Amino acid sequence: MYLWDANILRAFGQGYATLRLYLLRVPWAEIALPSVVVAEVLRGRCEFALKATPAEAPLAHQRLLDTQQMLAQFYIVIFDVACATVMERLRQQHRR
Repeated sequence: MYLWDANILRAFGQGYATLRLYLLRVPWAEIALPSVVVAEVLRGRCEFALKATPAEAPLAHQRLLDTQQMLAQFYIVIFDVACATVMERLRQQHRR
């Protein structure tokens, strides 16, 4: 399974040619997004939509909707208790 970060997701949304070629070799079912990345992307879109001027608002809200629809195409790996346990163990090891 391939987990994409926000930068790769942005490149996907912008239609980068290199990423399109990559997608020809990797099955779509093998690509996933960590829920943290989903949260980051949605936070950015929501902040833009909430802070947009009246002139920017239609574009900001359309981008929010488009982003939600794009994210729905992906399998999302939820940050769960098991992930938190591993992260805590790594954090403690790093302290030493």
